[in-house]
Amino acid sequence: MSSKIVEFASWATYEHFFGDLLISPSIRFFGNSTIGKDSYDPRLIAKYRLTDVDVLKFGVGQYSAAPSVERLA
Repeated sequence: MSSKIVEFASWATYEHFFGDLLISPSIRFFGNSTIGKDSYDPRLIAKYRLTDVDVLKFGVGQYSAAPSVERLA
């Protein structure tokens, strides 16, 4: 007998420039039938243009992954 594992993920992002500074909040929605849970990961990215070639990037957020099937057994 086999069982189906259903996983899905989707995300939304918004970008706004303040001169040379880009602020980009985002959210990732995901679900997994193995653990029977839907959840979300909020994230924030900032990029600052130092020169025409150089960019300083910073990112912070929650990054999740469902447990493997082996771990659930």
